[in-house]
Amino acid sequence: EIKEKYNVDDKRIYATGLSNGGMMCYLLACELPEYFAAIAPVAASMFDAISCNPKSELSLIIFNSVDDQHIPYNGGVGEKSLVEVEKLPVEKVVDLWVNRFNCFLMNKSESSAYHKTSYKNNNGIEIVLYKMLSGGHSWPGGEKIRRFADTPVKTVSATDLIWEFFKNNPKD
Repeated sequence: EIKEKYNVDDKRIYATGLSNGGMMCYLLACELPEYFAAIAPVAASMFDAISCNPKSELSLIIFNSVDDQHIPYNGGVGEKSLVEVEKLPVEKVVDLWVNRFNCFLMNKSESSAYHKTSYKNNNGIEIVLYKMLSGGHSWPGGEKIRRFADTPVKTVSATDLIWEFFKNNPKD
């Protein structure tokens, strides 16, 4: 319907989301990757790796905080999780995509706010993990959305980094 009403560039369809929205991004990557150039899950993980069999490749930029009590960086059920469902460790999720798309390590860098790990494959697919060192269950650079919500880091803008990543990663 959107394509009928608007001029959509099929090479530049992206998805991003926070928490459940980020988990939806992973689901789209598993089940409908042919429609997307890249996804950007924030403060999210996957439940399992077995049911994920993408038919095509897409790029991923991923943001997770080591102190997230909803989606634990090391997997499991978070202390503040709203559902009692085990999540995979973030780095296991990254490894799943890296291995599935035959990517190789490109670069590792560190700052006072995050550790960044970048991978690429021979088809130009990129996978980037921002392991945030603080910020909990929030959008880096965003606003605190509720009184009891975690305070986002202000030294990093996930929005700007995601936008730059999406611009640089159209579908071939």
